[in-house]
Order: sequence, then C-alpha cells, then structure tokens
Amino acid sequence: MDRLRFLVLFSLLLLILQPHGASGQVCGTLQTPDSILAKNPWRGNNKYLLNILKESGYELPVDYFDRIDARGMYNGKILQLSDYKMDEDDSKRGESGGRSNLLIGNQTVRYIRVRAFIHQDASGNGFTEAEVRTHFNNVNVLFRNNNVPIIFYVHCNDITIIPNSSFYNIANTASIYAMFAAYGYGSIAISAHFSNSINSGGDLVSGFAWGVPGSALVVAKSGGSATLAHELGHCLGLLHTHNGTPPCAEEGNEDCADCWQEPVSRTMTQPVWCLVNVGAKKCEVYGDQLADTPGEPRLNPAITSSCTINWSLTDPTDNWNAHWTPMQYNIMSYARYSPSIDCRSLFTAGQIAVMLYNIPSFATTSDSYTIQGSTSACTNVSTIYSVPVLSGVSTYTWEVIGGTILSGQGTNQISVSFTSGGVKSVIMTPDCGYPWSTRKVNVLDKLQVWGPSLVNTNEVVSYSTNFAFGSSYDWLQPPGWGIISGQSSNSVTMRASSYASTGDIRAVVHIGSCLRKAYFTVQTYSGPPLLVAPNDDDWISTEIFNLLTGRKIVTIFHDDDNVEINMLENGFYVARKMYIDRVETIKFVKNETN
Repeated sequence: MDRLRFLVLFSLLLLILQPHGASGQVCGTLQTPDSILAKNPWRGNNKYLLNILKESGYELPVDYFDRIDARGMYNGKILQLSDYKMDEDDSKRGESGGRSNLLIGNQTVRYIRVRAFIHQDASGNGFTEAEVRTHFNNVNVLFRNNNVPIIFYVHCNDITIIPNSSFYNIANTASIYAMFAAYGYGSIAISAHFSNSINSGGDLVSGFAWGVPGSALVVAKSGGSATLAHELGHCLGLLHTHNGTPPCAEEGNEDCADCWQEPVSRTMTQPVWCLVNVGAKKCEVYGDQLADTPGEPRLNPAITSSCTINWSLTDPTDNWNAHWTPMQYNIMSYARYSPSIDCRSLFTAGQIAVMLYNIPSFATTSDSYTIQGSTSACTNVSTIYSVPVLSGVSTYTWEVIGGTILSGQGTNQISVSFTSGGVKSVIMTPDCGYPWSTRKVNVLDKLQVWGPSLVNTNEVVSYSTNFAFGSSYDWLQPPGWGIISGQSSNSVTMRASSYASTGDIRAVVHIGSCLRKAYFTVQTYSGPPLLVAPNDDDWISTEIFNLLTGRKIVTIFHDDDNVEINMLENGFYVARKMYIDRVETIKFVKNETN
C-alpha cells in the first residue's frame, strides 16, 4: 500500500514538474506511410535538392549535404540562403547589409492562395478575422526571413466565418476529416481552418494537417503563427524533424529500433542486416529524410521556457548512445513550451527545397500588382512609392529597410527617405486579398570618381563612378580633353591631347528625382617617365616625398607602370617603393633638364 501511494505521489510530482509544452501533442498530423516516403526523389540522395534550389535561384556548394555536422551546420554555421543567391550582379552581394540581405532578390516567388474558415460558437467566441490575417502576415515574415520564396495570401472574400459551428471544438480525428470533407480539401487554394480546440488520437493538439503533402489544415486557438507555419510546412511536404519512420510503433524517432531510427551521426549508413536501404545514409532515409536537420527526439516533453532542453524529461541519446543535438528552433520540431512561448523560427536549406518541390499546381509566380517608384534613389531625399488602389483593401502597411517613411503609412502611397547607401527594399502588405510585394532600390550615398591622377599628354585613360540602376550619367572634362566613349555610362574613356590642361574630371549622376556630383583632380604633363614602379609581382606601391619638406606628393599603385615626374616642380625628392617583404628608397633631383 505504501509503495502504491509512493508511485501515485511520484507520478503527480512528475506531472507538476512537466513543462507546459508536454500537455498533449503540438501537432496531430499522422505518420506518412513508408510506401509514400520511398517515392521522394531526395530519399537517400539529398543532393537532388541542390538542383531544386538552383532552379529557384540559389546555388549552394556541391558538398553541402556531405559536410553537414550533427548539429545541422555547414562549416560550423547554419547556412543562410541569402549567401548563395544567384543575383544578376554578384558584385553587389552583401552590399546592402543588415536585414535587407534577408529579402528575396531575383529569386522566383511562388504565391499560394489560402481560403480560411473560422469556426465560432453560438456566442461568437473563437478566432477573429483580424487574428487570422495577423497570423498569415507573421507567417509570411517568417518565410521571408528564412529566404523562402513563397508567399501565402488570403483574398478579401476568402475568409468564411461559421457561427455555431459543430467544429468549434473538434472531438476526434474523424471529426477533422469530416470538417475537411464538408468545406473542401483545397483544389484552388489551401483550406485553413481555425477552431477553438482540437482532439486527435486522445490528445489535445495545436494543429493538424491533412496529408504530407496536402492542401488542408486546422489550427487551434492555443496555436500561434509558428504553429500555422508548421502546418503549412506539412502541406508543402515537410515531415517532423523527429519523424518516426514506419514501422516504428510510435511517432517519435526516439522510439524507433536500430534499423529505422535516424541517428545523431550524419555519416552512419544502413547495415546489410536491416535488408532495406542498405548502404544509404540513415539521416537521408529515416527521420525527416534530410541531413541538414539533426536527428532528434520529440522535444515537447522537455522544452523549457528559455528554449533549452531538460534532458531529464526525455531520452538524451540515440540507440548508439550518442547525445542528441537537436535544432530546437526548427519550425518542424516540437519545441513549443506554451501558447505564448514558441521557440520555432527556422527552416533549413533542405526543408526549403522540399517545399519548393511540393508547390501546389494552383500556385502562381506573379502577383497582380507591383510597387511603383524609382529603383534608384539618393540618401536623405524624399522619394515616392505607391501601389494601385486594390479592391477590398482598406489598409496598406509599408516597411522600408534602410529608410524612414515620411508620410502615407496606411495608404497606397508613401514618401520615403533612405538613410544609408546600398541595395534597400520597400515592402507593402495589404490587410487582405493580396500577397505582400517588394521593390529593390539601389540607394546612392556618396559619389566618387576613380582613375589615374597623373596623365601624360596624348594618353588614353578611363574613369569610373558609382553604378546605380536606372540612372543617367554626364561627364565633364578640362580643356584639351576629349571623351572617346562611355559618356552616358558610369565608366568613361578619355584622351588628353597635346595641349590638355590640369583640372577636374566631373561626374554628374541623375538618380530618380535627385542629382549627385563628384570631382576628381588630374594633373597633366609631357615628356619621358622616370621608372620607379617595377614590374615585380611583389611590388605594392611607390610614394614620392619632397626631400626638404617631407611632404608626400603622390602615391602610385600596382596598376600604374611608371611614376611620371615631369609634372613635379624642380627640387629634391625621395621615391619609396613598397614591396610585400621590403622597402626600397630612391633619391632623385628634378631640374629643368629632366
């Protein structure tokens, strides 16, 4: 009797100490049969997914899946797709800095329509339309911050409120399927249902998706935006990161026997005695079939409010006694502590590729409007951006990466002042009916001119200035100079005639509604050069100083063959030649006979 009382008290104590996330499952989506999983072309060959990403504008290293470690990291870090965009001008990569390089660039965006059904009780309790739209806006931001070129949108008339719905509280899994059947599985859009509570398999769950992939889902009031993103991930073919591949008795990877468990190791292969998938990497055929998501158990029994793992509440090791190293921030994990504390915000490159592979046939690759306004601008100059008046839209929410909205927030037209140079983005999200749209803007801060500062008469030279998309250029030159080519571009070729004078090379750039100017002073001379710049590969530069005053006259770099001294006044000089491993000094005198 005492032993029984102890067991009861101990069980109650465990229940009290258990984290909030352990009260039922996070997601009720059922296991996908192995016969279906076996058809995935990346199963046992994750490199197949590199081609999917390349088709979408991301070229990852060919050894990406070979060098993933047990934490899902490539070369010690979680790979960001923004580092591998196939941009039109790779020289601009990373120029924008900050958050703007997390935005979709030249990648093809897929727009997926969603029809939403809100199930309320007789008193009107349940989700509101505003809450549903907020969840989808948050999901789109989450996808965008992961560089996923997918946007979900809900038409203004695509939210149906069902009062006194029999699916306000869903009693069991059969009721879920009855609800999906009653309102359609989504032949023209994903059907997203929003109920108060969901019971599946005897557990209260936060969400449930029909099929992996599929086109219908339901989210409970206890679920948040990350839960909606999780269920949309299922609709686009993603499995749980802890997926237990059949014939595992339970859904969790930790419950699987050796031949079906995804281990911590990213290189372990399937042994011959397992009879199936022999020789394949276990991480590519079991679990979620993706090498860049770590092998892990279900995390909901052990996730804490600080998003760490309490390993005393779950099995800490795989079947080979290697300690799990989960990616608890992954959206397809169970790392959800409570409705208000959700740790999930990350998709891996492999997961993004799977979603792109499973894009539904009703998705489109263009939205029905674009942001109007210049693709080039100057800092601290007011620039106007607008969209057409969209049917049914009452609020236009704008976001400017790298700038400030001066006026117009909430309307279809804003005035913007960019605060820094680089590639920036203007983003507009309607309150209903349409996906968000973005416009890249090349912002010029300071204009510069590059080219030689010492030019011999009758010499042909080139000068260049900052490149800005959609801009026009004018070049001005001193008397005796002539433009050979490039007058309207950011790079110009000139000739200094026999009577060319010293003066300023000027670049004038018209960018949108603003204008920028830059000046570059050049000196001309005639006569033979004094060689102080050798052709040696290890030579870096030569500096010329006035020997009496110590003042530096000029610095010549490796791109110049000789240092011309005819433009110097008569006097005593020192030329200091800088090499990689040494410095050489030449003293010389300039007089009228040089």
